Amino acid sequence: MPCTPQFGGCFSDLDELLLHSDGNIDLIFCCEVVEHVYDDDLSHIMNSARALIDPQRGKLIITTPNNENLAASYVLNPVTKTVFHRWQHVRSWSDTSIVSMLRQEGFKAELVEQLNISCLTDNPIKNIYRRLRYGGAPNLFVVAELLKGTSNLKN
Repeated sequence: MPCTPQFGGCFSDLDELLLHSDGNIDLIFCCEVVEHVYDDDLSHIMNSARALIDPQRGKLIITTPNNENLAASYVLNPVTKTVFHRWQHVRSWSDTSIVSMLRQEGFKAELVEQLNISCLTDNPIKNIYRRLRYGGAPNLFVVAELLKGTSNLKN
């Protein structure tokens, strides 16, 4: 339920949002999402973002780990003997790979920054641990817009 008449709120069901949208959303924010998503679902998310976003002024913001070494966070389940990533990451992104994916999906990256968001926590021990474990700039911050000439019509 929206808080104000101008605020559409948050939706947990992307298909429901697509039904009620007229392609004029100003901002879509995918915070630490794209590293969890397999190819087919990623394509669905990008198609949906293209259908939802305002083609003139809309922005897509993505944050994701930067050049994550996935194997460093693999965990063995002792019962089933299966190996999985402790945070269920299925892919690692670099500035080059995310720009390429966005272009393929009809978006142009306006800004790609490598940064360290560990400073967002007020726990100094956690900050030191993250700097030691992940190094310099463990996160990507990306701002993208629709490529000119790309339709935002629903596929």
